[in-house]
Amino acid sequence: MNPLPSLIVDKKGIIGEAICQKLVLKSLIVYVSQRKPKLDGIFFVAYDRDVPVIPDNIYSHIFVVDPDNINKKHLLEFLKKAKKDDSSLVFIISLFKTNSFYKKVKVQLGGLKVVVFGDIVSKNTYPLLIYDAIKFGRIEVEGDGLSKTYPVFLEDVVSGIIEAAFAPLSGAFDKNTKSSIFYLFPKYPPTELSLARQIQKANPSVKIDFIRSHSRHSGERSDSKISQNDGGFWTSQNDKVNGKYLLPDNYPLEKKIRELNIEGLMGRNFNKDSFNTNTYAKGTKLLSFRIFLLGLFFLLILPLISTLIFSFLGFLMLGNTKSTIEKGDLSSAQKSASVAKIFFSLAKKTSEPLLAEGRIIGQENNLTPIIKNINLGYDLSQISKDVLSASETFSEVFMGKSKKTKEDFKDASDLLKNAITIFRKLEAEGGFPSVDRLIKIAENTIDYMPNLFGFNGKRVYLVLFQNNMELRPGGGFIGSYGLLTFDAGKMVDFSIHDVYDADGQLRGHVEPPYPIRRYLEKVHWYLRDSNFDVDFAKGASSSAILLNAETGQMVDGVIGIDVSFVKSILAVIGSVYVADYKETVTSSNLYELTQFHAEKNFFPGSRQKKDFLRSLFSAMQLKLSANNNLPYLEIAKSVDDSIDQKHLLFAFSDKNLQDLFSINNWSSSLLGAQGGTVSNSINDFLGINEANLGANKANYFVKRNVYHNVRIKEDGNVTGEVKINYANTSNKWPGGDYVNYLRIILPFDTAISSISFDGFSQEIVPAITDPLIYEAKGFIAPLGLELEKYEQSGKTIYGFLVNVKAGKSKSIKIEYVLSQKISLEPQTFSYLLRIFKQPGIDSYPYSFSLTYPKSLRIIRGSSSSSLDLATDKELKIDFVQKN
Repeated sequence: MNPLPSLIVDKKGIIGEAICQKLVLKSLIVYVSQRKPKLDGIFFVAYDRDVPVIPDNIYSHIFVVDPDNINKKHLLEFLKKAKKDDSSLVFIISLFKTNSFYKKVKVQLGGLKVVVFGDIVSKNTYPLLIYDAIKFGRIEVEGDGLSKTYPVFLEDVVSGIIEAAFAPLSGAFDKNTKSSIFYLFPKYPPTELSLARQIQKANPSVKIDFIRSHSRHSGERSDSKISQNDGGFWTSQNDKVNGKYLLPDNYPLEKKIRELNIEGLMGRNFNKDSFNTNTYAKGTKLLSFRIFLLGLFFLLILPLISTLIFSFLGFLMLGNTKSTIEKGDLSSAQKSASVAKIFFSLAKKTSEPLLAEGRIIGQENNLTPIIKNINLGYDLSQISKDVLSASETFSEVFMGKSKKTKEDFKDASDLLKNAITIFRKLEAEGGFPSVDRLIKIAENTIDYMPNLFGFNGKRVYLVLFQNNMELRPGGGFIGSYGLLTFDAGKMVDFSIHDVYDADGQLRGHVEPPYPIRRYLEKVHWYLRDSNFDVDFAKGASSSAILLNAETGQMVDGVIGIDVSFVKSILAVIGSVYVADYKETVTSSNLYELTQFHAEKNFFPGSRQKKDFLRSLFSAMQLKLSANNNLPYLEIAKSVDDSIDQKHLLFAFSDKNLQDLFSINNWSSSLLGAQGGTVSNSINDFLGINEANLGANKANYFVKRNVYHNVRIKEDGNVTGEVKINYANTSNKWPGGDYVNYLRIILPFDTAISSISFDGFSQEIVPAITDPLIYEAKGFIAPLGLELEKYEQSGKTIYGFLVNVKAGKSKSIKIEYVLSQKISLEPQTFSYLLRIFKQPGIDSYPYSFSLTYPKSLRIIRGSSSSSLDLATDKELKIDFVQKN
């Protein structure tokens, strides 16, 4: 197997998936597409934007299908990536799109391979003549039937692409570039009449009709722009490109058509993708003359009236669907969506003759917006219907009300997949806004759901209740934990425990991180302090290991929630009455009541906190399950915002699933935050991570703001300055002094040049991290500021202790120098900053400014910005050299 992976990019996925199947046993595959293949052994990345991302890695081969759909700037990114990795770059383009593609890349690209394919024939995709033969049993040959056709079977296309990919560069795209050209269509293409005869020979029942020359299908290609001459084809009037034909001169087309078994395919139902759109645009058959005469009145008058009425009623019911969802009446919403779909379906049917009428009188363009809105309404009603039905079924499975859990779960998953597919289609067409995070999570994890919810064996998840009023690196102090169990799709148990119950069972020694042992003076590491890594996924792994060491319980994943998440849910669903304690809990009094019942008569091992939280969550669960009029859209938005703001986090023992969550930044993982480096760019990074080690809730009373200034010097060196201002507004318990172990996360090998407190420069000394030294009798801490330094996940992390007294303020300034030195010689380059926000912390003001040489001019972005930092952010500034 090739030690380096291959990158395959195919938005639609027909060719890309076939290449994956061919190469998966020979090479590691990174596959970028809108459609996830049913293949094991590949790393899938969703093609969820107008331009594909290039996942950070070194590749041996890069395959790009349909590059004509990608703008020139991003095509150049692929070429730069291939040159950087010394990899083979293959652009795979339809013969009928070479004209626009050649104009786009001419004189710009070199050292690549271009594979040009003809009309693809596969089990799901057919050129026009074969499609007509299967669908209608009749082929219409236009004019004298001498127009050229270019059929080629998918398996031959894929074999040819792989052959071209591993062939040495040869030939020329034109005199200005050095690029190999390969053709995957018959060197001697058959005419329409010849191909029709071959089809009829394979299945004599197929009829051949000759029709006068006209555009049989709207948007049909013109063969006048594709001519054969001396082994090449013309991309324009003056540019002829020579290339190598990969198919044999005697390509056995007739034999392959016989093996296609057209007779066995006739009568099958076709989806919209069965018609090979590489060759022709979609259209509708012209109405026959007899039907036109009989339906003249309806074509002239009734279609317009009925289309407008049906579409109006459809949008009326669609609006009712939205309002009933907002009121929480999901049953009525589902009925409204079904009725809306019926009305839009009727509108689509009546619009067909209306559109034909518009063509006749030359008003087709004026009808296009009406047709587009009808199609949009139909798709939205289908999405609403599927999502509502899937939600209802999932709920029945989770609550144990389903009698056929596996079948119902699969049906609901299929409905959700269908809804997501339509979402993506609308998104690609620009008819629907980008899907939110919950839809993206569902889209990426839907194939994992049976395993996640225990259909392949019981699944147990550790739920960490993190009190972010006492801040810790992973979110907050773990005062309680829960065990959430799924079996065959049903939630069979959710138990809540006091963390001290588990910690009291630890036998033996587990070495804690240096700050815990040094400053909290804890010799052993316990579950309550397990979330001490700046990377939540790594901290979650420690939590799972410590839980197992303490209780013997193994878990399949970890879910982190904090007080801010629970507050956001209460703000949406309203107050919850906890009968066991005779308390009404709201978003405004949640913290005070939880703290009161946690501290009242508390001692390690007491049941106070555990019992109150258990009673609270039981009351919330009861309200959510019993109330049919909850604002589900607002609840979903609250969950979505909590994931984005890192108040709700996930980590899993399954590596493939965890990689997926890390890449999409749903685990607050440094691996996901890296996002890969951008060539010819300054790649900067900043993370600020705090840990309250004062055994109080002081950070709840702390206000902070951050000023971040970066300077690009004339010699290409880059320096930065981070200034953090703290104001501790507390004066007594549960506040007090804010003893903060502060960590700064910077790009790899970045050096801190100075640290100052309130304007006074600190003498920096290496931190003493060996307990044999700092726990020795008579140990005296060194003068100066002890600075810890270590590398993790491609980042350099510095840590030191800061004490902000109660009622006081303190300003911390850190100056650093990046190891990366940028060359200012290129005409253009970029500055890219990724800001890594800490879990559990609420938003705070962040200001950024960039100073740069006078020889540069900003063409995109701004040299200064101010924002409330509630989520991870990315700032990009593009420069160009002044003339």
